[in-house]
Amino acid sequence: MISVPTVLILGAGASKPYGFPIGDELRKKVLNLASRGECWKMLKDTFSYEKSLINKFRSDYLRTPISIDAFLEKRSDYMDLGKALIAMALLPCEHSYRIFEGWIQPPRPQDHPQEKSTGSWYELLYNSLIMDTTFETFRDNKLSIITFNYDRSLKYFLYESLGPLYKSDFKEQSEFIDILNAVQIVHVYGNLGPLPWEDENGKVEYSPEISASKLCLAQNNITLLSEGQHCEKTQQNLAAAYKLINAAKNIYFLGFGYHTENLKRLDVTSHASEQLSTLAGTSKGLDVIKYNRAKELLKKEYTRMEWKNCCVYDFLHDMYALE
Repeated sequence: MISVPTVLILGAGASKPYGFPIGDELRKKVLNLASRGECWKMLKDTFSYEKSLINKFRSDYLRTPISIDAFLEKRSDYMDLGKALIAMALLPCEHSYRIFEGWIQPPRPQDHPQEKSTGSWYELLYNSLIMDTTFETFRDNKLSIITFNYDRSLKYFLYESLGPLYKSDFKEQSEFIDILNAVQIVHVYGNLGPLPWEDENGKVEYSPEISASKLCLAQNNITLLSEGQHCEKTQQNLAAAYKLINAAKNIYFLGFGYHTENLKRLDVTSHASEQLSTLAGTSKGLDVIKYNRAKELLKKEYTRMEWKNCCVYDFLHDMYALE
């Protein structure tokens, strides 16, 4: 059981082990989609986007070497098309095998004995949540998650992995969902849509197949960074995040990109209380400019931010156990 109030703040790097793209990988996926005939047809049939608009978007974005979010922040005329392309890039990544089997890494290279294979940080989280708990006491876990990712892999993982464990302990599905919701997950900018057990009417199955209805739901559920300050739903999500941060004793940034606007919007140092004892995060792959900006924004008078140049699994396995 996780008995210490803990908040995990997730960035794209936290979902990368489960098949989701980060940074330039997403940019390349979007550009590739925008050049394919089958993509043009689906966008035309679903949203009535003309091929000329898609080609113009691709031409402009190809010459702008920045993230898709940063590009759409400047080019709001492409906002809806961009959301649809982001959804088309991410939905095919929703493979259950990548969560339950695909994380297994090959043996460490013999010529790099210092490098160790890493496992699934979802597995580490799972074991911390169920340790010394029963179905009735699972709700006593003091873990909350704030994610800036659109994917639903963690939520799907918890549902699919806890269900078989506690199947004999509940009669009604609602009992299990109530237990599951004990781990609050806040998607700051929305996600690819509600999973079947969250909303029967507007459900988006966790699978790599794309349909027109699935794509529409995903596009409608996504909010981009530049829309955040004007989006009521994002403001509600941020208000929920602030409450979680205020109640936390441990706050861990995992696979986070430390985008300046996201850090300012989350404003951890203002919303954290004096009970905060540990503020730490992964910094693997972070360039010096982002690091310096993030370091300044995450200054806290009574808590020093601890930076670890490692992956999420090693962070939780070797340095900061969830307990």
